[in-house]
Amino acid sequence: MGDSKLVINILDYNEHSPAILNDGAECSIAENLPVGSEVLQIEARDPDFSATRLSFSLFDEDKLPLCFSTNKPGSMILKTPLDAETMPMEFHVKVKVSDSGRPFSRSMMDIYLNRIIDINEFSPVFVEKSYEAQLVVTPSGQIQTFAPSGLELGRFFAEDLDRDGSSAVKIRLASTTVSRPCFKLDSDTGRLQLICSNIGLPETSINVNLEATDGELNLDQPFELKINLEKAGYGRVYSKSFDRGLCFLE
Repeated sequence: MGDSKLVINILDYNEHSPAILNDGAECSIAENLPVGSEVLQIEARDPDFSATRLSFSLFDEDKLPLCFSTNKPGSMILKTPLDAETMPMEFHVKVKVSDSGRPFSRSMMDIYLNRIIDINEFSPVFVEKSYEAQLVVTPSGQIQTFAPSGLELGRFFAEDLDRDGSSAVKIRLASTTVSRPCFKLDSDTGRLQLICSNIGLPETSINVNLEATDGELNLDQPFELKINLEKAGYGRVYSKSFDRGLCFLE
């Protein structure tokens, strides 16, 4: 009597969902990251014996600047440029990982947190482009009303258009047409004071140039303050003229 051989093939039943190894990972993305760069690698595997191929997809992908690479499974890449000033500071990404097991595939969903890091790309800009003032002096150039602490000429503000940089802007005195140190500037508040009681003769003018910096980038075009010296008798000591109008200080 001859022997017979029975071969039994055990088919793997797809009973396990994919396992995500770095579930809930958080990542930070610089806003100047080039399009096509990898943002995050999703580490996943199929725990079933068949270890089928995994596929990766994003929920609401049309609303995200991200997508999955077609060449490297699980590689989340940047699809469109980032802009920290117009995009949310952070966003949650829902990832679906599916296997290709039989008789039906199984999936697992996870959420990843992505933060956009603001890059210092904008120089500070002054709120006003120019500033013109009128200062009343005597024929000898003396200021009529002058306190021991000086005369406040105004407070000058500059803005940092970067998302995270507004608090770091400093104002500095760049240059002046007066040879003496007659101006005092608070770099934090932008408060500018005249500390000389004799600044110049009537019918002349002086220029003061200010610059703003965020510590890395400086204002490209200095801010110019022009002070016109007028003869006493106009009924005011100091007046200021902005781009949007003229105001008087008695």
